[in-house]
Amino acid sequence: YDSTANKPEDFNVNNVLQPVPQVGFAYVPKPSAFGETYDYPVREAYTGTKIYGEKFDTFRRFPVNNFRDADGSKGEINSLQNIFNYLYIIQRSGFARVRFNDREMITGQTGSSLDIGNALGLQGFDYVSNIYGTQHEFSVVNTGRMLHFLDAEKGKHLRFAADGLLSPSDEYGLHSYFTEELRSFGGLDNPAQAGGIAGVFDYRNQSVYYTFIDKD
Repeated sequence: YDSTANKPEDFNVNNVLQPVPQVGFAYVPKPSAFGETYDYPVREAYTGTKIYGEKFDTFRRFPVNNFRDADGSKGEINSLQNIFNYLYIIQRSGFARVRFNDREMITGQTGSSLDIGNALGLQGFDYVSNIYGTQHEFSVVNTGRMLHFLDAEKGKHLRFAADGLLSPSDEYGLHSYFTEELRSFGGLDNPAQAGGIAGVFDYRNQSVYYTFIDKD
């Protein structure tokens, strides 16, 4: 009783605290052998736009619809690289440029250049090659001016630069060597444990080195 207001005081309880009978609802559990998969081997997801001074880092949030799948027939994405201010993906048997907020330069009536585009986010993939790719993540070497990677299934050492995608192993007469050497590394992509291929770049001598690690 509230003596100041001269009236009874109400004591209300939230409805969620009251028991509600659930007899009419049936619950079907998942089968014991059910396995939920969160693996999307050809999917690229991206965050929202970062705003300076924001209290929560936008780069840690991935909106549910911010994704795009690459061509699944080319196999899983084994590497994502940044070169020439563009993103590139290397799949099992494909190599593509990622179109993300693409812009282009046009010339106005006054002769000045205008940078136009739209903020559509991840717009798709432009394939440089529908044949060659890599099955070994650690064989990808980014020198800043070119990409090197090995395609074990095709038996080639590949290089991508401003002049396009080339095969140094074919140009320098090493086709047979790479074909034979890479044949035994199918399915091996863990150089630290089971075995695989590791590539590094020597900045001093401007050379790319590959190590073939066979744990057997």
